[in-house]
Amino acid sequence: MKRTEKTVLIAIAAYGVLVGYLVVVAALTQTRGVWAGAALVGIRLLTSVMLLAGLRLSERHSSSFPLGLYKLQNLLAVLFGGFIILIAYELMKGNIWKLYAGHGAPHGGLLAFSSLLLSVAVAAFFAWYKERVGRQESCPALVADARNSFADFLAFAGVAISLVLEMLGVRHIHTVITLIVGVYLVYVGGRVVLDGLKVLLDASVDRKILREVGRIAAGHPLVETVVDVSGRSSGGYRFINLSILVVTTDLRQASRVARDIEQQVRSAVHNIDTVRVEFDVKPRDTLLCAVPAGESGGEVNPGFSDAHSLELFEIDIDRASVVSTERFGNPVPPEASGRGARLAVALARRGVDTLLTRGALEDGDAQGALEAYDIEVLDRPDALTMGGAEADILAYAVTLRDEAAGPAGGEPS
Repeated sequence: MKRTEKTVLIAIAAYGVLVGYLVVVAALTQTRGVWAGAALVGIRLLTSVMLLAGLRLSERHSSSFPLGLYKLQNLLAVLFGGFIILIAYELMKGNIWKLYAGHGAPHGGLLAFSSLLLSVAVAAFFAWYKERVGRQESCPALVADARNSFADFLAFAGVAISLVLEMLGVRHIHTVITLIVGVYLVYVGGRVVLDGLKVLLDASVDRKILREVGRIAAGHPLVETVVDVSGRSSGGYRFINLSILVVTTDLRQASRVARDIEQQVRSAVHNIDTVRVEFDVKPRDTLLCAVPAGESGGEVNPGFSDAHSLELFEIDIDRASVVSTERFGNPVPPEASGRGARLAVALARRGVDTLLTRGALEDGDAQGALEAYDIEVLDRPDALTMGGAEADILAYAVTLRDEAAGPAGGEPS
């Protein structure tokens, strides 16, 4: 059972006990304010049962509702807002306060006051606790019900204050209290209704969340442009749509990029139901390939992590020609742990697309880091010198160019 559902169950149990207690006190004291309090708690008990049913039903998926019934939570929020306004209406009519006008101190006034004080404490606690859990779990229905509990708190406090003032002989003060509490409750109820209607009308996801999703996508090394980020809320859940431009010639690699971004978004943003990532592929114009070099620099080093330096070849894919070369020393100290993985990260930060080696990598951590950053490894055992490595890289560039061009047409042989 989810935390939100447990919270509502606790509230149902507390309201059940409290309404029974208030009925007993009201029967003993014949205090109509306590009867009104019992009625308020009874309404809260009923709405809590409705809330629990809505939370359980909202996450069910069916053929008719493949995206779930999350919006039941927001529909309940609108209903709860209506209940708050109804409470305000009753208070402002004076149906509760008028019961005390013109009468002396009611029988059992101290017992009635203590029962109302207990009701104030219970309403205040659940207003705080529901709000806290609802915010943490992104449950709009529970947040709305928390405001409902706060409305109860104000109503009980108003009744209790009115009761004390009537016992002290102060007259007509109930009218002022009724207007102040009633106006505020109308404001609270209106806010709850408007918030629920925004989601029922497919309001967008909060801009901060959309910016965070865009930042995550833009941070991937193969994403050139984040074309669009949009989303909508349903209940406490979010549906994200993301459009990106991926720089690659491999559709499988582009699909992996989309999956990686989806996983990152789900990890960073809570209560995600669906992340739909659409991508267009922009063929690479250039290729940056790294080759581990030996101490003399003219030969290809047999290993990767222990290479003295690395040679970077920038290749124009369309022309299959070398644009530039650069030599840089291995930035990871020889005595450092995880040298291969750290070197792979250093290559990724320099924008390396491909790594040419003289044999299969034996360092599993380095291989895992290279795969994580989508750096393709070209195993070329015969590439003993930098000249041979350059020839292999140019041949690989021709392959990429031909794959990007697609079939030239004509009848199959």
